[in-house]
Amino acid sequence: MAKKLESLAEIAEFKIVNMIIAGHLKLGSSVSEAALAAQLSISTAPVHQALQALNRLGVVIIKPRKGTYIFTFTKEDICKMTLARYAIESEALRQAHVNSSTRFSLELSRVISKMEESVRQGDLTGYLKYDAEFHDVFYKYSENEFLVMASSAITIKVMVLWYLSILDKYTVGDMLLSFGDHQAIYEKVVVGEIDQACKILSLHLKRLEDIFSREE
Repeated sequence: MAKKLESLAEIAEFKIVNMIIAGHLKLGSSVSEAALAAQLSISTAPVHQALQALNRLGVVIIKPRKGTYIFTFTKEDICKMTLARYAIESEALRQAHVNSSTRFSLELSRVISKMEESVRQGDLTGYLKYDAEFHDVFYKYSENEFLVMASSAITIKVMVLWYLSILDKYTVGDMLLSFGDHQAIYEKVVVGEIDQACKILSLHLKRLEDIFSREE
């Protein structure tokens, strides 16, 4: 029974996140366990567990005696998120290089090739998929599950930010700038200039702030 309930909680958590991404649950809006349980056709117990897990990740905010709310973004939030993401991701990059510089570089090269093909085709959706894969390589070769855990909450928020606030503003020009950043990071990793790679990574992550602030 406990195993089944845990599985239902994970399903509920996944579905709630996707409801946020799809815009069915508005940022800053209040939600109730009963209403979500009805929408998801499950009992309130797994929904309660899912909301508790999402609260720990900062995706929902549970205010005692006041209710549960979907998180929201401000420009200040984006800046803080970028800073935290850089701190975690730059360390993952450094550890990946220390652990296995050759395999790490080869894997980045493989993803760069996929990104380049998407750039040639002007495929923004495909490019963004490989963009995410490029950054995931840092964590894969860091071999540090705690860095992965630290990034998980930020990753969910970044996904929501992309789908609700940034995707419609993203242009081919943005894709070309992004691809240049990734190529430069890869080139610095290959020659072992990790501090320089991290500096480029910092500038790359801050582009998110610029796109978020862009007028429609």
